[in-house]
Amino acid sequence: MASISLELSLMSNGKECPKRYILVTGVTGAGKSTFIANAMSPQDPTPQIGRGLKSKTSHIQEFPIGKFLDGYDVILVDMPGFDDTYKDSITILIQVVTWLDELCQAKKELSGIIHLHRISDNRVSGSGVYALKLLESIMGEAGTKNIMLVANRWRGGEEEEEEATAYKELKEDEDFWAPLICNGAKTDRYGFYTSKSLESEASAKEKAREAARRIIAEVLKNNVEITQFERETVEDHKPYGETAICSTVRSHLFGWENAVEKKVKSADETADKYKETDPERSARFREKANEARREKERIRRQWALLAKFLNGLGYLLGALAGKFGSKLMRDGVLCTFEVLAQYAEGNSLDIESHPGLDT
Repeated sequence: MASISLELSLMSNGKECPKRYILVTGVTGAGKSTFIANAMSPQDPTPQIGRGLKSKTSHIQEFPIGKFLDGYDVILVDMPGFDDTYKDSITILIQVVTWLDELCQAKKELSGIIHLHRISDNRVSGSGVYALKLLESIMGEAGTKNIMLVANRWRGGEEEEEEATAYKELKEDEDFWAPLICNGAKTDRYGFYTSKSLESEASAKEKAREAARRIIAEVLKNNVEITQFERETVEDHKPYGETAICSTVRSHLFGWENAVEKKVKSADETADKYKETDPERSARFREKANEARREKERIRRQWALLAKFLNGLGYLLGALAGKFGSKLMRDGVLCTFEVLAQYAEGNSLDIESHPGLDT
């Protein structure tokens, strides 16, 4: 199975074909690995396809299309979903940033991103919105036109009208596709190809391959733009911690943390309310509060991992100052460094135990 490597382009008819990389993204279950497998030639290695709710893509993988497409040596890059069932979002961020940096250093070109959304998902998840913000952070406003938004697993037939309505809503939703489309992102549909819907298994595979390669060919028409990530890290010499993608992740962690803190408070208050009159109900809400506290601990581990990746205490201090700035000034530097010392010793960040850092 192909893995991350930036090798010299292959030769076609004695001539070197320019290499083009295309990221394939989407939340877990969107159909990334299936799309890539469908695009491959029969002899090519293909990604392992997940079934159910668990992801099979645990790290970034490259899959060269065996047959040259429109004069290019095309490599599809399978990226884990940011809601991945096996990986936390910071681990995936590290993988993405590392891969993008390797791409920049090797002076290889990213033709664009194919972002898949399962059309049967009638509600846009928080992770789906977060994934789109990350795409914007990678490509930047100028590179948004090189993003292809694909409604995946389109069945048609009796479901055509419902799917068309969902597709229209995706394109018009200001919290989802609409801002990207406004900045030039393209849209397309990709079918659900099975032997039941076509005359044979061979016919289904061929139709799936043709449709996948048609979408890929559209992406290859893009004028390759320098990504925002490359502009930030190569041209502006910014450290990772100052890039747009890290800023997006940081905002996500703060938002997630605030939401969980509200869940803890609400569940505890309800548990206290029914403690005497309905002990069973009180116990259920107390367990919900404890579940939320465990989630808070996972978030703290995410912060510690992010700080370690971005050179430790300095970044963590900046992140804390961004959230608790006025309280840090009022309660003094010592309180801040007590918290940072916990991180340095490998402990979880017990922010709430410090009066100056509570929310």
